[in-house]
Amino acid sequence: MQKRATSAPQLPAVPAPSVAAFNSEGVSDDASNGDSTAGLEDGQEQSGQRQLLQIGTTRTCDCKPSHICCLTAKEWLKNQLGVWQFTYEKRDVRDKSVHPATYPIALPRRLIEQFTHKGELVLDPFVGSGTTLVAAQDTNRNAVGFDLSANYVELSSQRLDDNRGLLSEATQIAVHADAHSIPRYIHPESVGLIVTSPPYANLLNRKRKNKSRRDRKNDQLGKVEQYSQD
Repeated sequence: MQKRATSAPQLPAVPAPSVAAFNSEGVSDDASNGDSTAGLEDGQEQSGQRQLLQIGTTRTCDCKPSHICCLTAKEWLKNQLGVWQFTYEKRDVRDKSVHPATYPIALPRRLIEQFTHKGELVLDPFVGSGTTLVAAQDTNRNAVGFDLSANYVELSSQRLDDNRGLLSEATQIAVHADAHSIPRYIHPESVGLIVTSPPYANLLNRKRKNKSRRDRKNDQLGKVEQYSQD
């Protein structure tokens, strides 16, 4: 029996509000620019309308198709050590009053280099201070991060702006939206790697003991704080 061809329904276009996007020159694009990416405003998101981000997802390197990343065999083997150790650098966010759960850029950078190729898409559904996006910018990977907090999206944007360089050919985007809405922004099967530090539900509602730092200057001792109130 012959199958009948059907066409997918056309989704309505959505006006593009401003989101944080950084092009191949590391410059923030305005949403009205034809080369920019776009997201959804709160009202549009609630209506279920879709606006796909214009962001690269495919390899831009010269690696063989069978290679799972751009690392050399020697670099890959070095990363197989049982315990990874990282150090902080000046660009890292270490102030817990800025964000209560940060990690060094070196951590997502190691993961991104280990499991993706240049040009592929990295997703952080809880982008927070934007460390994953900065690591993607360093390694020439496209990346998109989502967060409920407008303050964290602004922080991520500022870090990307401060970190911009002339050699990157990839785009990094911070979007102010719920992670549940991710399918409205990116194509299915387009993500090469997910790197994130997820929210810890009610864990942050407990008083912080900080036992190892109790006798030192520590403004976080006994503090109760959530990632955001959104």
